Amino acid sequence: MIFALLLEYLLWNNICEIDNTYKILNKYKNGIVIRHLNKKIFIETNTSILSNYVYVKGYFNTISNDDFLIKLGIRYQLNTYVIENIKIDNFTTLIESIINKNNLNSKEFINMFILGKKNNDSTIYTMLKDLNLLHLFVISGFHFWIITYFLNKILFLIKLNKYFVDYLIFFVLLMYLSLLNFQLSALRSFIYLFLLRTFQLLKIKVNNIDTFIIMACILSFIDINQVITKGYILSMLLSFAGIVIANTSIKYKKLVYSLLCYVLSVTILSNSIKVVNIFGYFYQLLFGMLIPIYYCYTLMFFWFVSLNNLLFELLKDLLLFAYDFSLFIQIFYIPFFYVLIYYLLLMLYAIFYKFKNSNV
Repeated sequence: MIFALLLEYLLWNNICEIDNTYKILNKYKNGIVIRHLNKKIFIETNTSILSNYVYVKGYFNTISNDDFLIKLGIRYQLNTYVIENIKIDNFTTLIESIINKNNLNSKEFINMFILGKKNNDSTIYTMLKDLNLLHLFVISGFHFWIITYFLNKILFLIKLNKYFVDYLIFFVLLMYLSLLNFQLSALRSFIYLFLLRTFQLLKIKVNNIDTFIIMACILSFIDINQVITKGYILSMLLSFAGIVIANTSIKYKKLVYSLLCYVLSVTILSNSIKVVNIFGYFYQLLFGMLIPIYYCYTLMFFWFVSLNNLLFELLKDLLLFAYDFSLFIQIFYIPFFYVLIYYLLLMLYAIFYKFKNSNV
C-alpha cells in the first residue's frame, strides 16, 4: 500500500493544468468543486452556475490554509481560469431533473440517499453532523447489496444463466457507480463485492478480512488524496469493524456494532464536531434501523414526488425532535494522529487474533 501511495504521488501530484469539461461534484455559496484525475479541485467563482457541467481551463495548486476545504477532502484550488456553463443531457441529468421536482427537504434527502450529494450549508446537514449520524447517509455496501438482492430475485424468476446474471448485476452496479461519479465510498463497496464474487467463481479461498485488505490496497492506487481524509478513514474502520464482528460468535452483534460506530465517529471527528451528544448511542440505534428503510424506499420510488414530500418531512421532524431532546457536552481535542495509531493497532490485533484462531 505504501508503494501505491508513493507511485501515485509521483505520477499525478505534479500535474497542475486542466482544460476540459467537468461534472460539478458540489456547489457552495462562493464556488464549486470538480474532480480531475482523482483530485478534488475547488473553484472560487461568482459566476452563476446553473448547469451540472462546466468547461474549465486553468492552473491549480495545493491548498495550504483553508481548514474547511481540507476537512472535506479538497486539497487543490484553481487560480487563473476560464469557466463556462455547459448543458449536457444524459441519464444523470434525467435523474437529477426528477429529483428536483421534490420540495427542498425531500430533494436534499434524496440527493444524499441516491447520488451521495450533501449540502454542507444546510440545516439538515448541521443536524446530522451534531447528532453524529452523517455516516448513515453515505452511499455504502448496503446500497449495492439492496440492488444485488432485488436483481437476483427478479432474474431468478426469469431463469437466466447464473453467470449471465452475475455479469448483468455487475453491469448495473457499474452504471450506478458511474451515476455517482465514482465516489470513493461507493467504489470501495463495488470493488469489495466484485472481489468476493470473483473469488467464489474461481473457487479461491479468501476470507472477508483478507478481501477487505486487498480492496484497501487497490483503493490506495486509485486516490491518494482521499485515503488520508478523516471521512475515508472513518468509513474504512466502520466497514472493517462490521466484517470482524460478523465473523465472531459474540451475542447482540448489532448493538455492539452500533456502539463501535458511535465511538469511532466521536473519536475520529473529535476536532471537527467539538461536542458530543449524551443520547447519541440511542439515536444511533433508532436511526440505524430507520434509515435503511428510507434507503430502500428511495432507491425504488424516488420519482413518487407527493409521497416523498410527506415521508421526508416526517424524517426531518424526527431529526428535529432528536436534536431538541439532545444534551450536548464539549469534548476535549484528541490529536488525529494518536487516534489513527490507536485504531490501526486495534485492526492489527483483530487480524492477528483471527489468524491465530484459524491455525488452532
